[in-house]
Amino acid sequence: MAIDTHSSRPEPAADHDRFSGLLVILGSPLFLVALHFFALPAALDGFLFDRISRLLPKPPIAASPVVSITVDDHRIDPAVLLAALRDYDPRTIAFLFLPEGEAFADVAGEGRDLILGRALMPLSSRELALQSIDEALAHLPWAVLGHAELLGDSPRFQWTGYRLDERVYPGLEHHLAHPGEAVEKPRRFRVRFAGDGRSLPNLPASDIMDGAVPTDFLSDKILLVARTPPPEQRAFDRLRIARGHAVTRARYHASAVETLLLDRAPVETPVFIVWPCLLLYALALGVLFQRLQITTAFRVALVFLAIPLLLGWVGLLLGYWLFVADLILLDLILFLVMVFRKNLVLAGTLNRQIVDTSSFMQSRYMPKSFYASEQHWSQVANMVKQMLHIRRTIFLDRVIGDHRCREVISLNCSLDDIYEMRRDYERTPYTYALEANGPIRLERSYLRDQPENEAQFLIPLVFAGEVNGFWALGIEEENIGDLAIFESTLRETAVEIAEMLYHRRRYLQSVQAKGLIPALLTFNIDREMEQLLRESTALMERHLVRLESILQGQNTAVLIYDMFGQVLMINEGMAKALRDIEFAPYDNTLADLLQRVGGYADVQAKRLVLDILRHDQEFSFPLDLANQRTVLLVLRPLRTGRSELEASPFSKLGVLCEMVDITDLRRLSDMKEKIIRQTTMVLRNDIMGLSMAHDLITSETVPRADKLEMMEIAKEKMRSLTSLLEEGKGYLTSSVYDRGTPYFPVEFGPILEHALEESESLRQGRALTVELRKPELMNFVLASPNQLKELLIALLDVLMNDAEKNTTIGVDITEEDRQLNLYFRNRGYGIPEKQLAKILSDEPDFDLPLGLALKKRLKYIESWGGTVSLASTIGKGTTCSIKLRTFG
Repeated sequence: MAIDTHSSRPEPAADHDRFSGLLVILGSPLFLVALHFFALPAALDGFLFDRISRLLPKPPIAASPVVSITVDDHRIDPAVLLAALRDYDPRTIAFLFLPEGEAFADVAGEGRDLILGRALMPLSSRELALQSIDEALAHLPWAVLGHAELLGDSPRFQWTGYRLDERVYPGLEHHLAHPGEAVEKPRRFRVRFAGDGRSLPNLPASDIMDGAVPTDFLSDKILLVARTPPPEQRAFDRLRIARGHAVTRARYHASAVETLLLDRAPVETPVFIVWPCLLLYALALGVLFQRLQITTAFRVALVFLAIPLLLGWVGLLLGYWLFVADLILLDLILFLVMVFRKNLVLAGTLNRQIVDTSSFMQSRYMPKSFYASEQHWSQVANMVKQMLHIRRTIFLDRVIGDHRCREVISLNCSLDDIYEMRRDYERTPYTYALEANGPIRLERSYLRDQPENEAQFLIPLVFAGEVNGFWALGIEEENIGDLAIFESTLRETAVEIAEMLYHRRRYLQSVQAKGLIPALLTFNIDREMEQLLRESTALMERHLVRLESILQGQNTAVLIYDMFGQVLMINEGMAKALRDIEFAPYDNTLADLLQRVGGYADVQAKRLVLDILRHDQEFSFPLDLANQRTVLLVLRPLRTGRSELEASPFSKLGVLCEMVDITDLRRLSDMKEKIIRQTTMVLRNDIMGLSMAHDLITSETVPRADKLEMMEIAKEKMRSLTSLLEEGKGYLTSSVYDRGTPYFPVEFGPILEHALEESESLRQGRALTVELRKPELMNFVLASPNQLKELLIALLDVLMNDAEKNTTIGVDITEEDRQLNLYFRNRGYGIPEKQLAKILSDEPDFDLPLGLALKKRLKYIESWGGTVSLASTIGKGTTCSIKLRTFG
C-alpha cells in the first residue's frame, strides 16, 4: 500500500550553508581583534594575571630594594634633599622630575650616584618629545621617564627604551636595574605590582630631612624621588591598571624598577605564535560545538574555560605568561555564536516546517473557513440545496452602509428573475418579512414566470437585530407537505444562515482592524507563529484521533508488523481476535502468527514472510475462530512513501495483516447449500409421487372417479412444487445474510444447540437438566438466525431463573401443516400475572430485569409470520408455545 506523505520544501540556501561553519570559525578571531580596540581582552588579561599570580607559591618575605620618596612639601629644596639622601649611602638616587637652579647642580657634582628622569612629552597623537633640561643640569646622567599609555598600551606594561629621532634611549627603569647596559631594541615587559608578601616602601621627604629614618633602611637601596602634584592635577598622576584599582606614577615606576631588578617579568608569547594558535583553537572548538548538542557544548565550553586557566598557572610558574584572556574570550565567542547560529537555523527550520505543515494540513484535511472564504454564498447555496427540495431560490446580500440589497447567487434560475426592482428592505415586501421575523408566503409574484403550482416565500436573514440579507424561493405545492413544519424548517435554516453571515462580517472587520502600526508595535513577533503551531498541532491531533477512531471502529481487524517483526499498530478488533486464541502479538513475530493461526510449519511460515517482503506477494486464506466465526486473513506488503524512503533503508514499512469477517458470507453460502439440498429432497419426493400418480391415472383398472381425484391431487402438488421453487429461488438470489429481509430459511437444530451452550453456566448453577424431544428430520424455519438465537437464549433465561433447582426444562418440537411447533416448560415458582402481562404487552414501561430481554425479542416472531403464547401458574411453573413457519 503506497502512502503519499507530505514533505517539506527543499532548503534554498543549502549550498550557501556548506561553508557557513568555516566562516564562523575564521570570523571569531577577527571579532576578537575588534574587541582589542575596546581594551576588553587587556582588562581581562590583567584581571586573570592578578588572580593567577595570587595562586602561585608564596616567596619568602624580603625587603624591597626600591624605596620611593615623596616630596609633598614644596618648600623642601631638592638640593638639600639630595644632600640628605647621600648621607644614607644609597645605591642610586633617581629624581622623577627635573630640579631647578644651579644650587642643585653644585650639590649633584658629577652625579655618579644620581640619575634624572626626563619625561616624554606628547607633541601630537603620534609624536613624542623629551622634556627640556637646564644647561646647568645637562652634564648629569639622565634617562627617559615614560609610561605605556603614551604609546597606546596598558599601564600594566612598561618599555625598556624609547626610539626618538632614529635613536634608542634607555628607560629610567632599565637604567636603574641594569646600569651601563645599552638598549639596542626596546622591549615591552609586564610590570609586577607589589604583592605576594612584598611591599614598596614610600617615605615622605620631611622624614628624611628630620633624620627620622634609620640609616640602614636606605643603605644600598634605589631611591625614587617623586614630587606630589598640586590637588588640581592629582587625578592625572594616577594610572588605572584595573577596574577600581589605580596607582600613582611614582608607584608605577617603582614597581617597574623592582620587576626588572628582581627579574620578575614573565616572558610574553610572541604575536606570530598567538594568532596561529588562536586559529587552531577556534577550529577545534568550532568542530566540537557544531557537532554537539547545546547542553553538551555548554559542558565542553566550561572545560575549555578551565584549560587556559590551568595552562596560565603552569606557564606563570615557569616564568611564561600565555594568552589566557584571548583563549577564554575566543571560547565564549565561539560558543555564543554557535548557539546563536544553531538556534537561528533551528528557528528558521522550525518556522518553515510550521508554515509548511500548517499549509499542508489546512489544504488537505481542513476545508477553507466559511468566514475567510470568498465563496461563502456558494457554500450557503450548497447547504440549502442538499437539505431542501426547492424548485428555485435566490439569495440577496445587504449592501454595507445602505438599506438596499443585491442578489448574489441563484439556484435553478437567473439572478434577473426577481420581479421587484427596488431591492429596498425598508419597503414592502421586505418589511412584511422583517415584521414577521420569519418566512412569509408572497401573494404577488416575486420571481418571474411563476407556474400555477408554485408557492413563493421570502425569508429575512436576521441575527442579533442586524439584517444580513434575504432569501427568496419557489417550491411546488405538492412538495411543501405540512405547511407549519415547512415554515419552521425555513425559519431555523434562515437563522443558521444569518448567524454564519453575521459572524463572518465580524471576522472580516477584526481582520481589517489589524493595521501596520499595531503589528510594528508588537514586541512578541513570534506569537503569530506560536499560534500557528498550536493550530497545526491541534489539527494534526484531531486528524490522528479521527484516523485512530476509524481504525479502531472499523469491522476489519488490522495488525501492522514492521520489518523487524515488531508491532507498529493494532486495532481493537484484531487485539480481541488474537486474545481469543491466546496469541500475544507484541511478544511474537509475523512468522509466529502464521504458525499459530494458519497451522504452517516454521520453514513454510518464514518462506511466506520472505515472499511478502522481498517479492511483493499477497496471500489470503480462511480461518475458523472461536464463537463460530470465520475470517479471511489477508497479508500484503506495506510499501514506503517517497518521502519516507529517504529516511528508511527499506522499500517497505512492513506487513499489513487484515482479518476480514466472512462469517455472514459463510453462513449465507451454507444456507443456500442447505436450501438447495432441502428443495432437492422435496422435489425428489414430489416427483416420485407424481410418477406414481401418473401410473395410477394411466392404469385401465382404476375407476374413472379415482383417476379424476388423483389428477386434482397431482395438480395441487404441481402448484405447491412451483410455489416452493419460486420461494427457494428468491432466497437463493439473496446476497445478504440476516440483513435487509426479516427472515431466511434456517436450520433450527444447530441454533437451538448454540442457545443451550450459551445458557450452560446458568443451567449448571441451578442444577437443571434439559429434556429435548424432537423429530429426526425437520424442515427449515423462516426466521432471522441471529435474532432466533437471541430469542431462545432470552426464553431459556426466564425459564431457568423461574425453575426450582434440580428440576427439568422440557423442550418438545413437532412439525405439522408447514409449521414447527415449539413447546417449552419448567417446574418452578411461576411468574405473576401482571409481570407476565407486561412481558406480552407493547408497553415500554418495564422495570424488572427478569423478562426484559424476552419482552424485546418476542416481537421478532410476529415479523417472521409466527405466533407465541406464554402462560404461568404460581407454584407450578411457566410454559411457552411458539409456532414458526417452515420451508419445504
